[in-house]
Amino acid sequence: MEKTDQNNNYCSLPDDVNLEQIIINQQGKNNKIIIGSNIKLFGAIRITIIGDNNTIHIKDNLIIKRNLHISIYPGGPRFKGNNCSVFIDEKSNFNGDNIVLECGEENTSISIGKECLFAKNIKITTTDNHTIYDCSTNERINAPGDVIIGNHVWFCENVTVLNNTRIGNESVVACNAIVTGKTFPNNVVIAGIPAKIIKNNINWKY
Repeated sequence: MEKTDQNNNYCSLPDDVNLEQIIINQQGKNNKIIIGSNIKLFGAIRITIIGDNNTIHIKDNLIIKRNLHISIYPGGPRFKGNNCSVFIDEKSNFNGDNIVLECGEENTSISIGKECLFAKNIKITTTDNHTIYDCSTNERINAPGDVIIGNHVWFCENVTVLNNTRIGNESVVACNAIVTGKTFPNNVVIAGIPAKIIKNNINWKY
């Protein structure tokens, strides 16, 4: 099903799922939502967009067993939720409840690769939602930024991934980790607060 509304918001939804399980709230214009085919949807996809010129693209062959929440919004009173994107590549498994993807300031993005696995209570965000300044320079020290997840990454329970983070392919993020503002290579286990590499040269399978 394809539809464009009076604000030029475009939406393409699959014909092979119950559309009552895809809940969309949009406030803005020129936004685009594309959800691919063969989505095994047992829970719900909840999408909120507050802003303009944003894109959410979910590719084919996903499994969503409970609820997936995707939001693009102004991350604070002086910010805007414009020109953001969320991309989920094919064959990922959103197995747990309370999985949240948030782009909270303009010009930020979340990208998730192929065949990733998500347990429950996972949050990925591009913003801290408020601004922190260095008192001596008056410069912002918690800039928003993209989150890029590689292919075949396993997120265990209760993980938070914060702005300006990149996680390489074939990796595992351990339970209760807070991953913040770092780039991690392929084939590692990441754990702790803040998260660090605790094991190299690993792989995993379902």
